[in-house]
Amino acid sequence: MTRPIRPFRVRAPATSANLGPGFDAFGLALDWWDTLRVSAPPGKGEATTITVRGDGADAIPDGPDNLVRITMERVAADLGAELPPLRLQ
Repeated sequence: MTRPIRPFRVRAPATSANLGPGFDAFGLALDWWDTLRVSAPPGKGEATTITVRGDGADAIPDGPDNLVRITMERVAADLGAELPPLRLQ
C-alpha cells in the first residue's frame, strides 16, 4: 500500500566558501536561502516535474540531470525504493 505524499518544504542557507587565501578554512554565511517545495503531481500517472525560479534559474537543469532529483533518486534506491512522481519547485 502506497501512502500519499504530503507536501513539505526544505530551506537551506547559501554560503560562500573558499574565500581567497583561506582555501577551505574560511566561509561566509549569507542571508540568502534556497527553498525546495515537494508535493505530489496533480494527476495520477504523471511524471516528475521540476520548476526552477529566481536568480540563476536558467543555469539549473529542470530535467533528469537536476542534482536534487538525482540525489532523491539515489537515496530512494539506497533504501530499496523507487522515487514516486513528484512536483519539485
